[in-house]
Amino acid sequence: YKKELADYSVAELLRSDLSQTVLQLKLLNINNIVKFDFIEPPAPETVFRALETLVHIGALDGDNGELTLTGRTLGQFPLEPRASKVLLRSKELGCTEEVLNIVAMINSGNWRLRPPEESALADAAHKKFYHDANCDMLTTHNVVKAFEESKRNNEFCRENYLNARNLNTCMSVKTQLKQILFNAKTSIDHSHDFVNQPTAVKVKICLLSGFYQQIAHLQKTGLY
Repeated sequence: YKKELADYSVAELLRSDLSQTVLQLKLLNINNIVKFDFIEPPAPETVFRALETLVHIGALDGDNGELTLTGRTLGQFPLEPRASKVLLRSKELGCTEEVLNIVAMINSGNWRLRPPEESALADAAHKKFYHDANCDMLTTHNVVKAFEESKRNNEFCRENYLNARNLNTCMSVKTQLKQILFNAKTSIDHSHDFVNQPTAVKVKICLLSGFYQQIAHLQKTGLY
């Protein structure tokens, strides 16, 4: 290990997604991000990747790099911009409750408990929350909704092998995000293109608006 491990851990700034950092600098009217005096300067390509992400989600103007209305709104959320974009899109499509549950839970940890000696029982208990659309994110919404309906009951969590601590954290995060989202300004009030779509479809559209880069995985065979 003395030969293989680095002497020091790589600074988080050098290995993290910088889109949130770049967005905050833009909000402070610091436009030349590449030449900004970071304590540990990230690689230029990392900064360019962050700028590209912000352009793709509509936070920056693709022509001049200036902040858009969406960008200023996304900067109000204590989340990475892609997750904030998902929340903002949910307000436009009218599925905020579902997306709030999903985003809050993602930022609070795993809702599952699966003790090795009771794995079969835990799997059976979790199946009751599965969504018909076979979507993990909608299943997450079902779990959070059921937890709320149980009045945050610890016995409900024990019976269903749910992580009560993380779910309670989720409720606190949701309350904070809900208030910010309520006051958030959007470029349009409602998207009529999807008004008649099922809620499951709207939620997936919201998720894709921010996490479009996660729609496929490149396998060793070269196929996605």
